[in-house]
Amino acid sequence: MRIQTGSATAETVHDTQNSIIESAERWLGTPYRYGSTGRDGTDCSGFVMRVYEEQGIQVPRSTKDQFTSGTRISMSNITVGDLLFFNTNGTGVSHVGIYVGNDTIIHASSKNGVVKQSLSDTYLAKTYIGARRILMTGGD
Repeated sequence: MRIQTGSATAETVHDTQNSIIESAERWLGTPYRYGSTGRDGTDCSGFVMRVYEEQGIQVPRSTKDQFTSGTRISMSNITVGDLLFFNTNGTGVSHVGIYVGNDTIIHASSKNGVVKQSLSDTYLAKTYIGARRILMTGGD
């Protein structure tokens, strides 16, 4: 597994963050399909894996493994490209999305497919359990 680390410049990280947003937005409208990772249907962790893969960055396939990747960060420190995790089924980490700024994530919703959604949404706010940073800057 390759996770971006080291002394990336702020400009490089910013460019990668912009590329992540652009890639994630190209997935909008993709239907939800549990266990899949394709444009014809994807689940939440498959979506995250593929968006990062499109940037040449490998992240694990499962939500639980993604939850232990990178660096744990607080909600007050999230930035574009960070992964946000949720407990949607009462058994621990079960859902993931990509923070795209302005209190918004893009994620593969089991009801609506890949969508943008506000973190202020009651359901997301109630089920949020943590965030991880995959993109590292030299100061991380």
